Amino acid sequence: MKKCNHKTLSKLSTGELFCTKCMVTVIPEEEVPKKRGKYGAIRCNEDGFKFDSLMECRYYRMLKQKRDAGEIRYFLMQVPFHLPGSIRYFCDFMVVENDGSIRYIDVKGVQSRVFINKKKQVEALYPVKVEVTKI
Repeated sequence: MKKCNHKTLSKLSTGELFCTKCMVTVIPEEEVPKKRGKYGAIRCNEDGFKFDSLMECRYYRMLKQKRDAGEIRYFLMQVPFHLPGSIRYFCDFMVVENDGSIRYIDVKGVQSRVFINKKKQVEALYPVKVEVTKI
C-alpha cells in the first residue's frame, strides 16, 4: 500500500482504495502514519483529547481506570504553572488521591534541558513536587 496524491481513486470490492493512475492500492488519508515529534513521540487522540505521545495517552487511560475503580478521586490534565518572564509550564496531570493529597505528574520519554529547568523553577516557586514517570 502506498500514499497517493492523485484524485483518480476507486473503491475495490474489498473496501480498499485503488489509484487508477498509479495502479496501486492506496492507504486512506486518515490511516497514514502521523509525523513523529522531535524525540520520536507519536501524537494520538483519545476521548476527543489530543496527546503529545502514546505514553501520555496510556497514562490517561490508566488514570481513567483508577478513577472509575475508586482508587483516586479525580484528575486534571495540562495544569498550568506561571513562571517569571511570561513563561508557562504545563504539567501533564494533577491527580487528587482519595485522602485529599495532590500529585503532579509529567509523563516523559526524554527529559530535555528545557523541561528540567522549568521543573526546577516550578518546584522553587510553588509548594509542589513534580513526579516524572515513564511507562
